[in-house]
Amino acid sequence: MRKLFFFMLLLVCLAFGPGEARAAGFSLYEYSARGNALAGTTIAREATPASLAMNPAQVARVPGLQLEAGVTMITATADVTYAGESQNVIREYFFAPHSYLTWEINEKISAGLGIFSRFGLGSLYPEDWAGRFEIYRAAVKSASVQPTVAVNVTGWLSLGLGLEIIWLDIDIRNKIALNHPIAGSMGEVDSKLKGDNFAYGGVIGLHLHPRDWLSIGASYRNSITHSIGGQAEFNKSGINPLFRGGFEQAFQNMGARGEITLPAQTALGIAIKPWKDWTFEVDAIYTEWNSFKELKIDFNDNIMKDVAGLAPITSTTKEKDWKNVWRLSAGAEYTATDWLTLRLGYSFDQSPMRTYAMDALIPAHDRHLTNAGLGLNLDDWKADFAYTYLKAVNMYGETPSGVPISYKNSDAHMLALTATYEF
Repeated sequence: MRKLFFFMLLLVCLAFGPGEARAAGFSLYEYSARGNALAGTTIAREATPASLAMNPAQVARVPGLQLEAGVTMITATADVTYAGESQNVIREYFFAPHSYLTWEINEKISAGLGIFSRFGLGSLYPEDWAGRFEIYRAAVKSASVQPTVAVNVTGWLSLGLGLEIIWLDIDIRNKIALNHPIAGSMGEVDSKLKGDNFAYGGVIGLHLHPRDWLSIGASYRNSITHSIGGQAEFNKSGINPLFRGGFEQAFQNMGARGEITLPAQTALGIAIKPWKDWTFEVDAIYTEWNSFKELKIDFNDNIMKDVAGLAPITSTTKEKDWKNVWRLSAGAEYTATDWLTLRLGYSFDQSPMRTYAMDALIPAHDRHLTNAGLGLNLDDWKADFAYTYLKAVNMYGETPSGVPISYKNSDAHMLALTATYEF
């Protein structure tokens, strides 16, 4: 019955699909309920199958054959003021599933497979808001599949290597204003861009356990460039009927292509166990978001085809010019009894966005995350629960075109459940 329950949970979690949420930039760290409760500090401490996502070398520290799966539910909102008009980002609910399988092949070699989300964002505004010509709907989803091999080199050193196969899906919607130099405003067109792509990257990790009370972990992921092919779709119903005749050949649905480079990431964690039942860990993660310079979309043809008086449009470019950032975290784990573990964590997540190049696509500002959770150890299976409250710091600036913009009153709530079964 326990096995049946676990596999049913696994299927339900995977059915939710890849993650979509708002994070600093659009990185996600919700890899398991235990990890969430500990603010992601699983690079160095005692390993579980989900540790694969933070440090592949940890796979060598997971005994036997274990299967782990779960989901994090995320809901977030923010107030965005654009050109003096304040608008609340519509609150939605997103689900970021995760599942892991690890196998200790022998005393030296272990293998693992993880399915989780490392990137995602979701922003939804009314279609008539002031910033609609920049964005009114944005959704980025991702799913990473990571086969991993880890080697227990000595009793105190392990190394890990993983191949990441990452699927990225985008859905960006905005309005296009039609302003003729003589006729004036001719209305607006609804634009929807959808596309996806598979790309590949790698991750390496090491784990040191030189003392019973001390362990150190580190990992590195390389940057991954997605060349996304998709479809641009247009709805011309918003054009003034007096001018629609001049747009018969314009705004035809067509193919489009763009590139997004997901950043390289370096992580370091140090864990100490000063007492038998207590473990503390501090982590630092450095994400190289300077690879995200711009978001350029190339259309297969001129979307303004045969429109007199308006310049042709074959591509659009939005400046980003993001900067590299740190995520600093601390987590504590207390084994209260043989069957109950209590956890606390805190993270500070820097925003990669510069105040002179803000936008409404991603309300990305500095964030404080407070986490708590517990784990139940029941014979050959475990259940972990976590809650996270995210509070963002207000941010003020302007878009690359000089429009004043600010993010205020931003917060998020996250609930997570993970089950682990050891065969």
